Amino acid sequence: MLLVITYDEHGGFYDHVPPPGTPKGEQRVFGKLHPDGPTHLGVRVPSLVISPFVSAGKIDRTIFDHTSILKTILVHNRARIPATTLQSFGQRVNEANDLSAVLDLNSPRQAPVPFVRRASRPPGRLGELVDFANVLELSANLLTPVGTGPLGNLPTGNLPVENAPADPGTTRTPRVVKVTERTVPPADGKAEPRDYHAALARMLKPRRPGSG
Repeated sequence: MLLVITYDEHGGFYDHVPPPGTPKGEQRVFGKLHPDGPTHLGVRVPSLVISPFVSAGKIDRTIFDHTSILKTILVHNRARIPATTLQSFGQRVNEANDLSAVLDLNSPRQAPVPFVRRASRPPGRLGELVDFANVLELSANLLTPVGTGPLGNLPTGNLPVENAPADPGTTRTPRVVKVTERTVPPADGKAEPRDYHAALARMLKPRRPGSG
C-alpha cells in the first residue's frame, strides 16, 4: 500500500528554490499539460509518501509533479494495461518520474509495536488502598499534650473522639474516630456559637433596603 499526501497549490509561501525550467532555475523543458501551457514547473508543494518500503525519515530530491501520481498508477498496473493506453496521457505524464524513486527498500520495514494500554486496576474501596490505622498512628505522634503546643492553651491533643483515652493530655490518638454531622437545627432556632453554616446563611441573606 502507498499513501500519498500532497497539496494542490503552494499556498503563496516563499520558496528559496527557483522552479525548474525558469530563467533562475534548472534549465529544463517539461511537456505541456495544455497546448497553451508553460514548459516549466511551478513552485514546490509539500508531499508525503508513506509506505513500509520507504526508509524512516527519508528525504528525496527527485523532481516530481502532480502527474507523478498518475504515472505511478500506470507503472504499477503496466502488466494489465496495453502499451497504447500507457502512452495516451500525454508527453508530461510520459516524462514524469514515478514515485518508485522513493521506495528504496527491497523488503518492508518492521511494523511498529502497537500501543498497548495498561490494564486498569479494578475499582476498590478507599480503605483497601490506604491503611487508615497507620495514618492515624503516625498523626498521633505529631500531636502534643494540652497547653504545650505552639497554639498555647489550645487542646491540640484533646480531640472529640469516640473511645477517648482516660488521660486527656496523652499524645496517643485512638484509631476509631467518630465524626458527627449536625442535620437538624436547634429547637430554639438559635445558631450555635461559631456555626459556619449559620454565618454563611447570614452572609448570603439579602439585606432589606435601609437596614444598612
